[in-house]
Amino acid sequence: MTNILFHYNAFPKIGMDYITRCLALVDDLHEVHSCRIFFAVRTGPLGIKMVEKKGYQVLKA
Repeated sequence: MTNILFHYNAFPKIGMDYITRCLALVDDLHEVHSCRIFFAVRTGPLGIKMVEKKGYQVLKA
C-alpha cells in the first residue's frame, strides 16, 4: 500500500478551494488505487474539519 502525504496551508480567506480540489483527488487515490492518505495541515479549524469529516488522518504542522 502506498502512503501519500498532502501538505497545505489554508485559512478562511485563502486556500479553502485548494482543500476542496485536493479532497476530490485524494478520494480517487484512496478508493481506486488503495493509497493511505495523510494530511499535514497548518490551517484554521474549518480546513481540518473538512479533512477529518472525510475520514483522513490529520497531522497538525
